[in-house]
Amino acid sequence: MVSALRRTSDDLHAFLGERIGGLDGVHTAETVLTLRRVEGLTA
Repeated sequence: MVSALRRTSDDLHAFLGERIGGLDGVHTAETVLTLRRVEGLTA
């Protein structure tokens, strides 16, 4: 299981396609979006 915090849906798409999809042996992935307010990470 992987948990990832991404700022935009484009960032999430790139993460899934390039990082997760690029791993040997990964054929499918199941994604669940959870909205959360995170304080102190905004620029």
